[in-house]
Amino acid sequence: MKKIKIAILFIFFLGLYFFSGVGLQNSGDSPQYRLTQSIVNRHSYSIDSSDELIWPDIVYQNDKVYSGRSPGESFLAIPFYLVSKIADKYHFLSLPYNGQREGIIAESSLEASTVMFNSFCGALGVIMVFGISFLLFSDFNPSYLTAVLYGLGTLNWKYSSTFCRHSPHVFFLLLSIFLLIKLLQNKNNMFNYILLSISLAFSVFIDPTSILFSVVCVIFALIKISIKQFDLFKIINYLFIFGLITFLINIPIFFYNQTIFDNALNSAWSKQARNNWLADKSVTFGTPFIPSFFTNLFSPNKPIQPSVFSSYFLTNPQVAEEQGLYYASTYQYKGIFFQSPYLFLIFLSFFLMKKKKTWIILFFLAVVSCIMQFLYLAFYSPNSYDTRFFLPITAILSVLVTPFFIYVFKKSIFLKTLFCLLVVPVLLISFFQSWVSSTENFSPHLTGEKRVLVLDLLLHPQITQIFTETFPNIYNYKIFCIYSIIFITPYITFSILHQKFSHTHQPFS
Repeated sequence: MKKIKIAILFIFFLGLYFFSGVGLQNSGDSPQYRLTQSIVNRHSYSIDSSDELIWPDIVYQNDKVYSGRSPGESFLAIPFYLVSKIADKYHFLSLPYNGQREGIIAESSLEASTVMFNSFCGALGVIMVFGISFLLFSDFNPSYLTAVLYGLGTLNWKYSSTFCRHSPHVFFLLLSIFLLIKLLQNKNNMFNYILLSISLAFSVFIDPTSILFSVVCVIFALIKISIKQFDLFKIINYLFIFGLITFLINIPIFFYNQTIFDNALNSAWSKQARNNWLADKSVTFGTPFIPSFFTNLFSPNKPIQPSVFSSYFLTNPQVAEEQGLYYASTYQYKGIFFQSPYLFLIFLSFFLMKKKKTWIILFFLAVVSCIMQFLYLAFYSPNSYDTRFFLPITAILSVLVTPFFIYVFKKSIFLKTLFCLLVVPVLLISFFQSWVSSTENFSPHLTGEKRVLVLDLLLHPQITQIFTETFPNIYNYKIFCIYSIIFITPYITFSILHQKFSHTHQPFS
């Protein structure tokens, strides 16, 4: 029964995220998608310069236009684009909003179907939150509830329904933590270390700033491996394995950079057409850490204070205008604890946990996962103006809510009811804000315009309009069913084989 519940959890969030998409929106997702499209259709790295949505996140090089973003997400999405093209050829795809919306074009169905890659990774991220929680605390129902809360109550909903890198990036970070914990628990050290190295390498493949997180995880692993007996040769061997795996997996990135920029270590980020300041790392990552840390975690829906920004930002009017400094210092900004207020429960968990070390290590890893984002000049994401860069922290910290739920589950009916009265409002606020973020996301092919205002939606005379605006991609249910079968079949097959050949012979249910 537990395996079925896990499958249901995955399918539910896969559908929730996939049906919430609309296809391409603006420069936040278009350059990455156009690269995937160009590789498949034209066998080229240059992208279609006629698409107005790609500006300004592009690079001009050798009279051609290229995506101004890291290509890892675009490479991994290729199989999903290919499947979507085949499905489109046989008329399995439908337009978001059933085509009845400004901004929807003929290609919107293909775009919306390809976003299945991000929805897939977002749903896997939910599963990994459950997996880490269960691995640490060995209690199924509280771990399951934590995963549901993360899936419904965070920006994972919004960014698993768009062609942005965040959901695959978070998935690989969570998978890395899961494998690191298994290694720290002395389970198949070498095998888990290799898997850990692969997962960390893919996190770098998606987002190069993950290299610091990867190094920290490897250090944790090496400390555990060497704790009984220090062996320098063994440490060098493990470091070599990590380095080799990271290099091999990132060869496509190096080849991409070498082909376009004649230097494998150059990247599109530092060559963008407008944001020239990205070429200077001291400027790009010059935001003061401490003010940024407290703002991005605990800003209570108020404008960002000038003291949080770097001096370069404050003294360069052109960059300030391009990156929306006035907007950021005028309009409300929610830190992750106010975007997803259920996270405040982790502080109750700290006092409830017997092993405080687990809480401290996870909190430390959460912060390390976004060190570079805290330092980033425009950490608030001018285009979206939310904490999307800090979704890894939200995901990792969500695990620490589980001990609180374990504590509540063990109490009497009266105390459970009391806790529900106190906590459920916080959970509902998290869900509501997550729903608002997804539903008020950008319109398809109309840069900067929201799809709908939630207040207008709630006052709409037809209540069914809420469903339509929440799930504009519901008309693509046929391709969703095909993908669901593709994803679930291996899981069921593995479960049956595991039951058949395991020593316990526990029945699969």
